[in-house]
Amino acid sequence: MSRPPRRKKWLELPRSIIRLFEQTWYVFINILKQFIKYLKEKKQAWCVLLLILILIGIVVAGISPSDNNFEGSLVVKEIGFTYNGQEPNKLFINNINGIKRLLGDGRQTLILTGKFSSSSHPELNQKLTQQNTLKIELPYDSSQWMIAPADSKLESKLKLTELRLQPQTTIDSLSYNPYNQRLALSLLPAVATGKPEKPNFILDLGEQPLKISLNSYKLPELNLQNSSDSSNQIELIFQPNNPEVRLSINTNTRLSIDLPDPSKVDYEEWLRGDLAVKNMQLQELDRTGINANDDLEKSTIIKGDIRMREQELKIESNQFLMTGEPGIERLRHLAIIPPKTTPEIELRINGESVEISEPVEGIEARIAGKAKRIQVGIDPRLPVNSLQLNLLASWGLAKDLIISIISFVIGVIVSLLTWLFNDFLSWLKPNSTSSPNP
Repeated sequence: MSRPPRRKKWLELPRSIIRLFEQTWYVFINILKQFIKYLKEKKQAWCVLLLILILIGIVVAGISPSDNNFEGSLVVKEIGFTYNGQEPNKLFINNINGIKRLLGDGRQTLILTGKFSSSSHPELNQKLTQQNTLKIELPYDSSQWMIAPADSKLESKLKLTELRLQPQTTIDSLSYNPYNQRLALSLLPAVATGKPEKPNFILDLGEQPLKISLNSYKLPELNLQNSSDSSNQIELIFQPNNPEVRLSINTNTRLSIDLPDPSKVDYEEWLRGDLAVKNMQLQELDRTGINANDDLEKSTIIKGDIRMREQELKIESNQFLMTGEPGIERLRHLAIIPPKTTPEIELRINGESVEISEPVEGIEARIAGKAKRIQVGIDPRLPVNSLQLNLLASWGLAKDLIISIISFVIGVIVSLLTWLFNDFLSWLKPNSTSSPNP
């Protein structure tokens, strides 16, 4: 007798699986019909099932993460965000006195009133002496202007009175370099129209002579202009008559401010907080300039801690902070932390260990927001620590109480399911025997 071919056996296997599935489905449908009939006849069982579903919902709420408010304090090398408030002309920088040098990149128009001369282009001095007002046009993205005291040995009277933000303005790469005491930032308006708007950048030039350097400029009164790709600068000496200069920053602009000695001035109010924000950036891109695939993203966090109710998460240097959506929504406080004139050592007792740390330098940011989960780690793809709270915790219940509630509810669910299963089997037996045989 010949053996059936192996291929025929393999063809029978899918058919057997299909028949098994059909039989299982038939049994399931019959049991489901019987269970529905059982619930219609026994109202008590229906109430028990409803109670089980409610208790299961409580357990799920106790386990699943939910949106919770959080707050934190960070010290960073660089920070970026978008002003998300509705208030126009929100004060951001306030009264920085004694600026050693102010450098601006981007399109702008300056109108200065006073006496002018030029050491770099002495042939212009005759025309400059005839000018009481000089209009300086900076028409290119590569245009650059610099203002500093003409005599660097004298105490500077140059003052940034205020810088205000319009809604949806992005502050990019806000950084503080403690070694040369330089504050730098980029302003990216929501819509770079280039049209005149209400001034949001006010300078007080003081009364001392100033040095002004220009690159990629136009001077209509002198019939001078410098192309966008030229590195040829002009340097002017300017004795202001009207010290106040009001500018409208409505195109992408980079500012660099050489600050006065922080030990001699009140620096804590230079940067204003209480800003509604979005798209908080706490990382920078290290570019090679050759291949974009070689660029590396680096965290700018020096240290910090995040709190979500009674839980706290410490952030170490160079760790990334991931908050998800909506994330950080408020920048409550912003201030520079300058270098200390005398070294200090901070001692912290943590249980049985003593931690010793030196004060850090950078920008201090106090943040607040809402998130389901907060994660930190050296690699943003592989976080090592996290914070999250469930719905019960968001109501203010203690962790031990939540564990007790969930344990109790699970015990009740098991008891109710056992009763419901046994009662259904008891109801099923007489119904099965009373049903006529086919």
